[in-house]
Amino acid sequence: MKINKLSLRFTLLSFILLLPIGCRQQAAKVQNIEQTAEPLIKAAPIIESKEIAPKQIQQVANLLPRISFEKKVCDLGEVGQDTKNTCEFKFTNTGQDLLKIGNIKRTCGCTVFELEKKEYAPGETGIVKVSYIAGSSTAHMEKSIDVPTNDKDNSNVKLKIKANVVQMVEATPSKLQLSLRQENAGISEITLKSRDNKPFSIKGFQSTNRNSIAAGFDPNAIASEFVLHPKTDFEKLKTTPKGFVEVQLTHPQCRSVRIPYELLLDFKAIPEMVILANVKPQEVVTREITIASNYGEDFEIESTESKNGMVKVLGQDKTENSYKLKVHIIPPMTTANNVFSDTLYVNIKGKDRLAVDCRGFYSKPAVATANTQQVEKNILRFKTDPPVVKVRDANPGQAVTAEVLVAATDGKDFQVESASSQKGIVELIGKEKVGDRYKLKLKITPPPSEHRLEVFSDVLYVTIKSSGNDSDVMKLPIPCRGTYARNLARYR
Repeated sequence: MKINKLSLRFTLLSFILLLPIGCRQQAAKVQNIEQTAEPLIKAAPIIESKEIAPKQIQQVANLLPRISFEKKVCDLGEVGQDTKNTCEFKFTNTGQDLLKIGNIKRTCGCTVFELEKKEYAPGETGIVKVSYIAGSSTAHMEKSIDVPTNDKDNSNVKLKIKANVVQMVEATPSKLQLSLRQENAGISEITLKSRDNKPFSIKGFQSTNRNSIAAGFDPNAIASEFVLHPKTDFEKLKTTPKGFVEVQLTHPQCRSVRIPYELLLDFKAIPEMVILANVKPQEVVTREITIASNYGEDFEIESTESKNGMVKVLGQDKTENSYKLKVHIIPPMTTANNVFSDTLYVNIKGKDRLAVDCRGFYSKPAVATANTQQVEKNILRFKTDPPVVKVRDANPGQAVTAEVLVAATDGKDFQVESASSQKGIVELIGKEKVGDRYKLKLKITPPPSEHRLEVFSDVLYVTIKSSGNDSDVMKLPIPCRGTYARNLARYR
């Protein structure tokens, strides 16, 4: 037992003495390895994951098509009414693959685009040409077109066109207020001045109702400002108390200037027109109409009469310079379009008679007969897009065009043969079959404003025949409604 303890102590002492020597040898080996590897480390390139990822992504991105536009907004500034203006949007394929452009979509018919082709190689440039056709209204306009591409980051590029539509030749006064009690109806002079200082000449001068207002001019004179001295014809003015004067010009951005006029007649009716809604046949409606002097003069009503016999005056009360009439209106039996009209004539002693128009709309359609039920059934077989053609900011006599798509709801083939207008305002000027639909091109000529309203309407009846069945023929009604621009068209 004593021997074992001595051996153990000797072994432990030997380990303690040899431990520093082993550590020094191990350190020397490590140092030797580092010295040997140092030149290899210096010779090898340093690679970091943070630097290689963006480069790889960029290389992959460059292999794709990429569309880059120089600008996406074109501001035309001030443009004239009814003028055509062009914007160019230049682009380049900055990618490394073929750029493809799809079907460009526009927001309205006032923008027309041109594109030379639809495929562009890497580095190749192209131009999207957009023509903006300004309307007759003066306003700040903003339109856009959508350009679809195979660039995954720009799959749909929106290009915008901005313009401030103005009247490039300004007229002073902008409206003529005429009076029966003043010499020359109160017109002194009309000044025409170019807004952009560009010179122009006068080509023509005309007014509503066979030149009730006329003015002399020199068509060879060229200037940026003209002063006209119009003359009036009282008798013609009284037959057309509301209308406009139109001056034709040679200004590059203003073909004509329209100046509305209104003659203050001896008398006025309040309301100017009686409108009834949701009426029933033969159900009497009571209304009050006031007849007043525009010049504060005393007068006497001699008699009244109804054009169609629907309006009857039950009594009248005279107040200072006016009469209050109590009238009964008896709607007739329902008509084909569920609308009726009449005119009440008020005969004033020593003066021209005053006409008060009346128009009514029935609450329910007329009772359908077997024939009308068949017509309604046929109408349901077809649909139009848009269902109602709407025209805004129209000018009397200035035609506009519109497109309507006609399709069969049952998918059957059909033919559009002809069309007829109820009032002659709408005309079919073209038709094209596109697949299983027809594209109709319509010409709409706004009439003079009847009944002194600011709106007009018409119905185009399109004759449709089912293919292979000569007996299956129907007429599809396409309603059209319009509003006039800037109250210019209040004339008969």
